[in-house]
Amino acid sequence: MKWLIPLIFLVLVACGEEQPEQPPGALDRAKFVQVLADIELIEGISKHKIIRNDDPETRIKGYYRDVFEKHQVSDSAFKITYDWYYSQPAEMLIIYDEVLMELKMKEEGYKPEAEG
Repeated sequence: MKWLIPLIFLVLVACGEEQPEQPPGALDRAKFVQVLADIELIEGISKHKIIRNDDPETRIKGYYRDVFEKHQVSDSAFKITYDWYYSQPAEMLIIYDEVLMELKMKEEGYKPEAEG
């Protein structure tokens, strides 16, 4: 019976995996969620072809650039962060849950102008 408590402790410690540290230059989690939410909006308009036909690829690149400027982040910092979370699938699922909440808050905050 004496060995039961230390054994339980060892099992609990062994099961609790530590989260690897983010690489240098990665965005903090809150900023990454905000940027990713805006990027998901861009991807949505791209997939539903809600952009002008003149040159969609150039236009989308411009939208990405606008998002990075809006959030004051570099595309390389975003890519570093995205790649890191992509290598952590359980964490990425949590991030996307947060992105969905962010998008829902944006949707709830949007009030179309009253038609006159």
